[in-house]
Amino acid sequence: MTEVLVYKQSAYPVSSKKIKDTVKETLSKNGVISDCQVSVALVNSSKIDELAGEPGHPVLAYANNEIKEPFSFPQKDIIYLGEIVVSYQAALDESQKKGKLLEEAVIELVKHATLHLIGIHHD
Repeated sequence: MTEVLVYKQSAYPVSSKKIKDTVKETLSKNGVISDCQVSVALVNSSKIDELAGEPGHPVLAYANNEIKEPFSFPQKDIIYLGEIVVSYQAALDESQKKGKLLEEAVIELVKHATLHLIGIHHD
């Protein structure tokens, strides 16, 4: 079973269920069948800039094997794949620029970051 934890820094109008379903579907389509856990955070632009160390990142993906700081792992016997951090403002900007729904922009960023967690990177 894949467990997806979703944290929203504010009451952003994006469905947590759609975020969870997107992560699960992306993992499944790419052959991940083990019990695993992924954390997804939807944050403001200042928080993602702080995490990235520079401005302008729409999404960050921290694969478990790349996390350098001590981390408290889940107590269950599942594989922790990592963390995804999405900039709400970047998704909003993208949705307005491309004329799509905000939720669609968030989902695209979540899919992209989920692929990074399992080692699939863009060209």
